[in-house]
Amino acid sequence: MVAKNKWLAVILSLLISGLGQAYLGLYDRLGVFLVVMIILLIIAYISGGTVANIFNALNTIWTIYSMYDAYVCTEALNKNQPIPELFGHNIQ
Repeated sequence: MVAKNKWLAVILSLLISGLGQAYLGLYDRLGVFLVVMIILLIIAYISGGTVANIFNALNTIWTIYSMYDAYVCTEALNKNQPIPELFGHNIQ
């Protein structure tokens, strides 16, 4: 297997949550990250005001977590170790 660039995975996840996981070939994780991001954005869009600010902040936290997950998964893949669990489940 060709080693993946951890910083490219992190930057891709910064652009769109889960895109770094797609770069790594972890398509189930891509789906989880995209679905949660879309739900957070829809709620922020339809709610407005303070609630929108809260959900935008949650989306920012989710994006940061997506970046962290991309970094950790890249490290695991490059070291030929098992992929860490996502929320207690073995999602790849």
